[in-house]
Amino acid sequence: MPDLRLSMVSYINAKPFQLGLEQSGLINEIELLLEVPSESARKLQEREVDIALVPAASLREIPSAEIITNFCIGADGEVASVGLFAELPVEELTHIYLDYQSRTSVQLLKILLHEYWQKDVTFLKAYPGYENDIKGTKGGLIIGDRAIQQKGDFQFNYDLSAYWKAHTELPFVFAVWVANQSIDTTFEKRLEEAFKLGMTQKERVIDFYRKEYEQYLDVEHYFQENIEYQLNPEKLRALDLFLLKINQLESRSIA
Repeated sequence: MPDLRLSMVSYINAKPFQLGLEQSGLINEIELLLEVPSESARKLQEREVDIALVPAASLREIPSAEIITNFCIGADGEVASVGLFAELPVEELTHIYLDYQSRTSVQLLKILLHEYWQKDVTFLKAYPGYENDIKGTKGGLIIGDRAIQQKGDFQFNYDLSAYWKAHTELPFVFAVWVANQSIDTTFEKRLEEAFKLGMTQKERVIDFYRKEYEQYLDVEHYFQENIEYQLNPEKLRALDLFLLKINQLESRSIA
């Protein structure tokens, strides 16, 4: 039985991490679970796993949460896989479906609606297939691979990372690697090296998914220009600001 249980998202943007674990051999020493972001966060919070790639907004809810490694899923401008989709411009929307797979994107949308667009709407709980009900004055937040596949289906697609950049002049951090307990330093270094190895495997991911996604996305551009994996000081500042804005937004809701 592996000593550590690790959970990560099954989306295309996390594949370099998975390849790094496989190529380094570290995959043989852990139990790896592939989930949607919200489930990875829940399992880490409830100690069903030891390490997870979790939505940034979940950091506040995980006991003893500790960010590990210098890797994340982030973007400096357009991300292409997190968007508000609609038939009408955001100014004309009255209702928005909130994607059930990640709280980070939900919180990001709420912040932008309040601070950037200064727009009040009624939020609707999403469900499998809700994308088909995005019509008229009802918009929808869609994330991950589904967002990529929906890009050409709606007249309006607001890339939330790009609007965060316009609003704050900072990049955005969607997910970070987090442990819910103290992790052996040697293992953390090996995990870091595995992820570094994974970053050298992006061309393999691009070649594998190029044909599958060609009608939706320039996969090479997505990995080379949209997604950023290094958790640098600027991204840490952006993460702190995002968490602060969540607290401010929730305080206004309570007041």
